[in-house]
Amino acid sequence: MRWQDVSPLLVCEIPSQDEPHKDLVRNVELYLAVPSIKEYWILDVRDDPDRPHLIAHRRHGSRWRVQEVSFGERYTTRVLPGFKLVLDPHS
Repeated sequence: MRWQDVSPLLVCEIPSQDEPHKDLVRNVELYLAVPSIKEYWILDVRDDPDRPHLIAHRRHGSRWRVQEVSFGERYTTRVLPGFKLVLDPHS
């Protein structure tokens, strides 16, 4: 099964140390072209795996609105009602 066949609402990825451009640039444009994707999250642990931060792209018409969420902060989304992501791998 291909991801294009299931109409995802949310995509979350962790950029690789070797090829972060794929997730941080290429996939941002690619996922914007998929109408079903409402949010694209990049959980970035490259600087420090114990202090991740989130780059959340939220669809706003034909573009993304980008929100950065720092370590220790909380992120909520309408895509997952009631869900709260706390950026702390030790909590």
